[in-house]
Amino acid sequence: NKISKPVMYARAKDAKEGVMRLADKQEHFLRELIKPAYLERKKEEVLKNSLTEKNERVVFCKLSEIQKKIYRHFICLPDFEILRFANAPCDCGVNKAYFRGYKKLRTHREQLNYQRRHKNELIPKKKCCYKYPFNPCRDEPGEPQVDPDAILWRQAHEKIVENPDDIQEDVLDGKYIVCQNCPTCITFAAMNKLYKISSHPALLQVDPCETGLDAKKKLEFAKVALTPDLTMQLPGGTYWKSDGIMDDHIKLSGKMKTLDYLLRKYFRRRNRVLIFSYSTAALDLIQNHIKVRYSVTISHSFIIATESC
Repeated sequence: NKISKPVMYARAKDAKEGVMRLADKQEHFLRELIKPAYLERKKEEVLKNSLTEKNERVVFCKLSEIQKKIYRHFICLPDFEILRFANAPCDCGVNKAYFRGYKKLRTHREQLNYQRRHKNELIPKKKCCYKYPFNPCRDEPGEPQVDPDAILWRQAHEKIVENPDDIQEDVLDGKYIVCQNCPTCITFAAMNKLYKISSHPALLQVDPCETGLDAKKKLEFAKVALTPDLTMQLPGGTYWKSDGIMDDHIKLSGKMKTLDYLLRKYFRRRNRVLIFSYSTAALDLIQNHIKVRYSVTISHSFIIATESC
């Protein structure tokens, strides 16, 4: 506590100079304390005579118009909405006492100090009434408890339940077994979908070669995530991927537009270019795009390209 608390307080926006000096002193003390047991080897020191000079530059890409439309639709889906507001104070009335005291404060400094002192008293939505993506119409006859559009949550919790009495956890709609981490348990699945939007909307479509449970899950999500007007603007105009050689990838993807600009720039200089992506499906789309824009020779898994006339 003598080390961690001063460091934590020094990170506040309104931290005083004395607090910051104390934090620097404690950080130095901690480094000296662990130095005998801490072995550190930096590549800049060990390989300083053998490393070639590297110039890294991050290029920010704007989303295309269709990417923006899909993103706006995404964040309104139950799976994403429950994650966006997971840490917000619950609005059921359980935090009335907290906000009653908060509203009496006049200055911003008083409000910040109040938040720090009483932060453990505030109950967020994820620990109260919004653990699960409930169906707003669940009280009506014949309606399920879980929102039908909460595809990611449903897929993560759907299991065969033979006898609900033998299961300690809560069971919704007779087949969804909830977990202790709800709703944050679907964070990585949601981030993966957002990554696909930011790369290329066609990555949300289902590959016709895919079969089985994975293809079924992707199709279920595509039907909720892609509205009919958005689907018509994607390659093939359906939920199924159709990689056409004449697809306008620059119109579909902001990243593809930026990549095309950089490739033309580098090819004019006769530079060699290595394109890397975490997604092989994204590389397939890039390959189709390069086939249209450039003359290419494909050897093994590499694309060797020269600018066409």
